[in-house]
Amino acid sequence: MTLIRRTLYAIIIIRSALDIVFESLRLDEGGMSPGAALNGLIIMLGLVVLLRKGLSIPRTPLLFWIAYLGYSLLSLLRSPDFYEGLRLFLGQFSAAMIFFIAANVITTRKHAEELIKCVIYSSFAVSFFAIIQYVFIDKLSGRLQSTFEHPNILAFYLVLVVLALFYLPQIDPQRKNPRWKMFRLMYVPFLLILLVLTETRSAWIAIMVSFILYSTLINRKMLLCLILVPPLLLVPAISNRLTDLGTSGSAQDVQSGVQLDSFSWRQLLWEYALIDSSDSRTEGKGLGSFRSNSQRFFPLEDTADAHSAYIQTLYETGVIGLGLYIATFGASLVTIWKTRMNRKSAVVAIVLIVSYLLESYSDNTLYYLSYNWYFWTFIGCHLAMSVREKRAGRALPQPGGPVTDGSFSVEHQPAG
Repeated sequence: MTLIRRTLYAIIIIRSALDIVFESLRLDEGGMSPGAALNGLIIMLGLVVLLRKGLSIPRTPLLFWIAYLGYSLLSLLRSPDFYEGLRLFLGQFSAAMIFFIAANVITTRKHAEELIKCVIYSSFAVSFFAIIQYVFIDKLSGRLQSTFEHPNILAFYLVLVVLALFYLPQIDPQRKNPRWKMFRLMYVPFLLILLVLTETRSAWIAIMVSFILYSTLINRKMLLCLILVPPLLLVPAISNRLTDLGTSGSAQDVQSGVQLDSFSWRQLLWEYALIDSSDSRTEGKGLGSFRSNSQRFFPLEDTADAHSAYIQTLYETGVIGLGLYIATFGASLVTIWKTRMNRKSAVVAIVLIVSYLLESYSDNTLYYLSYNWYFWTFIGCHLAMSVREKRAGRALPQPGGPVTDGSFSVEHQPAG
């Protein structure tokens, strides 16, 4: 497993910088990019781990993943756009596989620390290119997207990296590292500035909720940071994105010249999508069908993405698919809480899931492959620690059983 673990480290370090590379090498618009080879590698490594480990850790979330992917595969058979559905399925399958790999190759706290550091290291190239883009390419204007295909993906990724920086000290709370503490104090504000420059409202909400939850449940002193919110609302990049909300209207209004804000446009899209899918609410219209069908049911665009993971999942896989999709997150949340040995690390992992669910309400997170890989790697890494340590903790009272030593577990040897 050492080779697979190191391969995972390498992929996590470089994947955040590859979106623009893969897109530039795409042979045709909407076609396969070289990233498909990397997806195939992750799936292959996941299958190798599965053959060697079986469905061991974490079993409950994996069973829901299998149920959701199995149902999605069945819905693909009735999709009007088989290629689009297959592309979406393979992306979700690779996310499940990277979750499974992380949960099974991380077997010590040292491994967990290394993997979370790889997540943080991956942001260095992103941050460097963000500066180059904003200063020299965009001339201090426009939305920041750095190495990603869209500013929203960068924004969600930055939220994750910030949470990784708060998670890292909880892997081994007894070992203090003043250098990493100082690094976090300097790097988190820089990442938050980049987050502001993405002009992604859903990510701002996610990071605000994350800080409130973290401050309330872990460090209440950080609630003092809320006094910075009113001054931040005066920053043009923030105020302009907030003041353009609230322009509602119908499709007829838009066609007659009324300008809708992006959220009102989304609401109109969702309304048309729900009307169109009302005749197949239970089973959906098939995986990958939203984009192609939008040409027919949405009058304002030639082709439109759902801009909501929940609306898209409901449209394509029905109530059953949506229930299974949400259950994959619910199963992870329940498992994280039930297996918690370190309350603070569990809270950060839960906050990350909450932020993802908030972001998914109004964005195409199903298609954000690189972000999904980082998210599920993080959750898989946490469950690798918590499930193993919980098992070790339960075995403590048994004579000759394993006891916790600060990594995951060691064998207890009787004295003498």
